[in-house]
Amino acid sequence: MEHTIRTPKQLGEALLRARKAQKLTQADIGSKARIKQGTVSRVEHGQPGTEIQTIFDIVAALDLECTIRPRTKGESINIEDFF
Repeated sequence: MEHTIRTPKQLGEALLRARKAQKLTQADIGSKARIKQGTVSRVEHGQPGTEIQTIFDIVAALDLECTIRPRTKGESINIEDFF
């Protein structure tokens, strides 16, 4: 499934839903990504300021990938419609 992400909060929510859909804990993702569980928590809560490499490590640990495309205008996105 695709997600349109425009804010750290939306990214965190999408990663949280992906993790839960895979029945993984934050500690599981932290172990796979070689980061602390607390870092996973901060990302899932949308805390800004996370290093881009950390984001990519979590994305990879969830077996996901990122796509960049031109922004759509006027489209309403509800994160709960996904997963």
